[in-house]
Amino acid sequence: MSIDYYIGSFPRRSWPDDHWPVYHWPGGAAEAEKIPSDDLQHSPCYIVGSYLIANGIVSLPSLSGDWPLYKSSMPIEADGACAIYDTSPVVDKRISKSYPNTHYGLQIKISVSDYETGKAKAKTILALLEVIQNASVEFSDYEYEIRTVRPVGGVISLGQEYETTKRRYLFTVNFISTIKYMIAA
Repeated sequence: MSIDYYIGSFPRRSWPDDHWPVYHWPGGAAEAEKIPSDDLQHSPCYIVGSYLIANGIVSLPSLSGDWPLYKSSMPIEADGACAIYDTSPVVDKRISKSYPNTHYGLQIKISVSDYETGKAKAKTILALLEVIQNASVEFSDYEYEIRTVRPVGGVISLGQEYETTKRRYLFTVNFISTIKYMIAA
């Protein structure tokens, strides 16, 4: 048995070969209503962040609620806040050589003045993300399916901020997620 190893990026196929094949069920062929694709129209941190906001774990910064979630940055004066970042994806081509499966890397950073509160919030976020299975996230004309979220380790304490007067505690949670853009058939 030989194993193919691929290093680097993979060439994208052009339309329509980039779609997954029609689903075939025992006893006959059936077409799916929506076809999954790896071509995301929004960033993975925006999609997963929207899921967290929709579930009430965090809030939009513009609404001035508890635990505002910022995308790809966190203000210096933020206390009791979270930020979500895109990190390196993992491309798994072992499943199918013609349709690679991309696992998007994400990181959530938490900044808070109380250590125990920050650690509890990080554990709450981790617990919610671990149980995701085929969750739907919709934006006007776009629909995504967060298939799975797997943590990469547990809650990581980064200690206190260094050169600030507030000296907030920082925590991170790292994970990879499989997200598919659902195209109407």
